[in-house]
Amino acid sequence: MFNLKYFIAILIINATMAQWTITHYEGYDKSFTQNKLDNYIQLHCEAYNLPIIAQQGGLQKVISLKDFKPFAKTKILLEFIVPMDSKYSISIQNKTIDITQSWELGYGFSIINQCFNTSDYKMLSFNYELDGKKYTEISIFIQLLDDESNLQQKYVGIKQIHIFQMECPQNCQECEYNDNSSLVCLECENNFTFQVNQNKCYCTNFEFQNQCLKQCPDGYAANIYRGCTKVELLETYSFGQNTNLKLNKNFEQQLQLKKSSQIQLEVDIILSNFKAFQQFDIMINDIYQGWIANYYSNIYIQIYNISESQCEYSKNCTLIKLQTPIVDVNSSILNVKTTFKPIKSQSHKPRYNLLEDLEDEKQSLESEIIIQKIKITQLLIDETICSQQNCKICDQKYIEQDQCKQCKEGFYLFENECVQQCPEESIQEDFHCKTFLKKQSNSKFIVKDVDITQNNWAGEISLLDNRSQFQYRFNKTNLLFGGKWRRQEFTKILILEPHYALTYTFTVSYIDLSENNDQQTGFFYQIDGGEYNYINPQDLIQIDGDANKPDSIVQYSKYFKHTNNDIMITIGCNTIGYCFLQDYYLIIHKCTPYCKSCTGPSKSECLEFTRNLYEFDYKTKLCKSGYFENDDKICQKCEVANCSECKSKYQCNICKKGCSLHLQGSKCTCE
Repeated sequence: MFNLKYFIAILIINATMAQWTITHYEGYDKSFTQNKLDNYIQLHCEAYNLPIIAQQGGLQKVISLKDFKPFAKTKILLEFIVPMDSKYSISIQNKTIDITQSWELGYGFSIINQCFNTSDYKMLSFNYELDGKKYTEISIFIQLLDDESNLQQKYVGIKQIHIFQMECPQNCQECEYNDNSSLVCLECENNFTFQVNQNKCYCTNFEFQNQCLKQCPDGYAANIYRGCTKVELLETYSFGQNTNLKLNKNFEQQLQLKKSSQIQLEVDIILSNFKAFQQFDIMINDIYQGWIANYYSNIYIQIYNISESQCEYSKNCTLIKLQTPIVDVNSSILNVKTTFKPIKSQSHKPRYNLLEDLEDEKQSLESEIIIQKIKITQLLIDETICSQQNCKICDQKYIEQDQCKQCKEGFYLFENECVQQCPEESIQEDFHCKTFLKKQSNSKFIVKDVDITQNNWAGEISLLDNRSQFQYRFNKTNLLFGGKWRRQEFTKILILEPHYALTYTFTVSYIDLSENNDQQTGFFYQIDGGEYNYINPQDLIQIDGDANKPDSIVQYSKYFKHTNNDIMITIGCNTIGYCFLQDYYLIIHKCTPYCKSCTGPSKSECLEFTRNLYEFDYKTKLCKSGYFENDDKICQKCEVANCSECKSKYQCNICKKGCSLHLQGSKCTCE
């Protein structure tokens, strides 16, 4: 028995770690693009319906990168065909590479025989990482090195091409790959600001069609997520011209709307001698919409700030244009209120600050706020406002987070996010990324546990007995491995979370098989040292590809009860031909949270709960005071202050003693 020493590197999406992404693909089941610098003809292998490009003596293929996103690194993976008795050279970007980086593939002979009408060719694979990140195209040139007299009727062919890139973070114009295996943004796109702690470019103004704008364009209004939402303008109201507010003075205006809808409020104000520990608040129907405050001589604005400029009203004054996001008004009565008040502070006098005024308190200039204009625009929204970026339609019944139902064009819905590429643990169906779990609760994927080193995307390795060969390659958009194993076995041991069952699922390709009716022929696996399970190719249902293709694929899935804390999986192939394993997953069906052992997913099926947890009571099997059970059955802390029993993160049911519930459960007011 041999241990599997080579692993396929699936680079999982992470906020800080770099990820190889397939940004370009040609061949196999997709036609080749044509560039004006290309030098080849396209062969049509009718028996396999595969496009293969070829040219006599040498072949040049150019791939344009002009429409690609900014990137830090690029790797190219190529499957190509050359005569068996010919020497050859490979050039990338006019640089000759070491051909020892290419490996001969031990399959695909039937493809070559049919397409080239001869058996004198071989198929190879190589991968190469390019230097630099400023180029706009990739040039590939494969040339035979035979004498001119021997080049007649000898061809070079390409079966498929993959371009992998480490793309820069969103809205990043230039980035680099550092020694910590992370992508670091060096320069953001126009008006975007880089946030170091999140390694992303953030729009501090308003985002519209992947641009960061100072203000939303006409026909659009800013929403609470700093995006621009398409709207129809219904009516505009203006009032409050040149209203002067001193400390502890309020302004209030009530309007009768023609109908309840959405509104946006704009306020132009002058701050004159705005001292420390003073605050200006804006409310609509008794709900805070924003404020401006001076803390320790620093101005903080908690509302959309469109512009700031100096004014001539006094020596120390600023003209500020403010704007609220779109506000839902569930009433035809609109009440707008502003307050100007001192901030309570135990260490500073409320109306005087020595940091600002050195003269006598009685002689210091008074603070003023002059409301130049308040403008209310009544709106009709033409599209749904969603918290998820690139979400087109969402369900807004959840207070803490919307549920996205449909993404915008070019994006796929996965776990309430819109992504440009489905993650490895999912499959693409229409406009969704779906896992094999579908709607099974308390289940999750264990990341693919068959791996090959990330430096070897394709190749061939001799195993410990020096007789067997282990082959692996990249095909289409999936990593596969296999080989003429001659009854070789590979074992892996995994430590698991508390669970009651497992699902073992994978797809397998059988290539160049000889006719063999033996029941112990084909791919096999063994769980925890039990009996061998043989996956005979004749017993499986084909799910992809032409039955005559050497790359036809079949699927296998098995659910079985399992409660041990670890599992030992042995896999192998017993065949004269080749087995290729693909989409190899182990799905763990977990016990309910806080359960140490169970017979099923519910709390009633838990045999033993974890004790002495600060958020969960193992006796009552309920969350403790100040926590609520979320959709994942996890006890989550309530964010409403002074709440003893909450329904969700921002929704309180019962306040603590001496406090009362307000604003539809979103606030507890205490005496």
